[in-house]
Amino acid sequence: LGGETAEIMVDIIKSRADAAAINITLNSFGTPLNDDNLRSTERKPLYPSLGYLYPEGIEKLALVSDEAALASILRTYSV
Repeated sequence: LGGETAEIMVDIIKSRADAAAINITLNSFGTPLNDDNLRSTERKPLYPSLGYLYPEGIEKLALVSDEAALASILRTYSV
């Protein structure tokens, strides 16, 4: 597929990947995946390797430990 369909689908897929990354981060709070040692070894591999946040935003999300830090990172990206 190409053309207009590809343009629309790429936007949708990237947006869904970003939503999944944010959900992975939020759902890890209060679980062992939020432990300092497990963020990079266990949580980071769960993130998608595409999206508007990828790669630098995903790297930042992998390090956050609470909602305030998550919000701070997301504020730097346009919606």
